[in-house]
Amino acid sequence: MLDLLPLSYVLHIKHKTVPLYFPRDTKSMFFGTYEANEINPFLDAFDIHDTKGEVEIGPFKIKMIPVNHRIATVGTRVETDSGTIAYTGDTAMCDCLIDLAKNADIFLSEATYQERDRERTKEGHMTAKQAAEVAMKANVKKLLLTHIWFEYDKRESLKEAKEIFENTELAIEMHEYKYNKRIKKIKNKRI
Repeated sequence: MLDLLPLSYVLHIKHKTVPLYFPRDTKSMFFGTYEANEINPFLDAFDIHDTKGEVEIGPFKIKMIPVNHRIATVGTRVETDSGTIAYTGDTAMCDCLIDLAKNADIFLSEATYQERDRERTKEGHMTAKQAAEVAMKANVKKLLLTHIWFEYDKRESLKEAKEIFENTELAIEMHEYKYNKRIKKIKNKRI
C-alpha cells in the first residue's frame, strides 16, 4: 500500500487519475496514512471505489479475501477466460488461502521465512514450506515464491518448497509469466 504514496504524488503533479478499489477494512488504513503524512491533496490522483471484495474490470474478475496479517490485508485472485492467478499478499498461514489459490494456474505466494524460523510466522508471514503446502492443497499448477527475507539464501527457500510442491520457482523481478493451457506449463521470459 505504501507504494501508492509516490504514485499519487506523480499522478497529482501530472493531473492524472487512476481507479483505486478498496476491499473491506483497508480503506481507513489508506486514508490514515495520507492524513498522518499531511498529503491529503494527493488523494485527487485516485478515483476511489469501495468493494465488498469482488469486482469485475473488463475481462478480469477480481476477488479480494482477507488474510492473516497484523494489519488489514487481502489476498487477490484474478480470473479471466485464459487463466487464474492468485496472490497472497503478506499473510501467515490461514484456511482462506486454500480458497484463494484453488485450481489457480499461477499462485504467487509470500515466503518470508524458512522452516528454521517457523515460530516467527505469527508476525503475519509464512515459510516457503507453508506456501508449498497451500499450493498442494489448493491444486495449483505453478507456485512462485516471493517476499523472501533478505537474510535468507533464496535457493534454500526454493528447496524447502520443492520438497512439498515440485512445480515451484522463485519469482524474478521483471520476468513475465504466462500459463499456456494447451501445453500445460508456465513460460517465463525476461522483459
